[in-house]
Amino acid sequence: MAVLTATVERTRPAAPPAAPAAPARPAPPDPEVLAREAHAMALALQRVLFTVQRLLGPAADEEFPLGSAGLDRREEALEPFAPWLRAALAQRGWSAHELARRVGTDAATVRFWQDGLLVPSARYIPGLAAALNVEPEEIARRLER
Repeated sequence: MAVLTATVERTRPAAPPAAPAAPARPAPPDPEVLAREAHAMALALQRVLFTVQRLLGPAADEEFPLGSAGLDRREEALEPFAPWLRAALAQRGWSAHELARRVGTDAATVRFWQDGLLVPSARYIPGLAAALNVEPEEIARRLER
């Protein structure tokens, strides 16, 4: 008689199903992208406030003062600079994009300067002067009018 040896496979208990991999966390936003988005939002807010002021007239200055929003809008400074800038760009055949590239800002900001909605801050005056081949004092004088 032959001896049969049976191998009994032991069954292992089933392994618990693997947990699904956690989704990878998105990379933190680029600070430069955030800064550009914040700048664009500030410009949009300023444009809205400026429009409200134009629609409501003098009463809006009391209700919605742009200075309290940290935005620079000086009525007497905007009119002389904006037409001068538009003429300077037209004379050179430049777009707002071209001046923005030369100054180190974005085209939307230059368009706001051209429209008289914003005045350039002091940090842009040297770049504007160099790009337009004028003395910084000339730009400052035009901003003071």
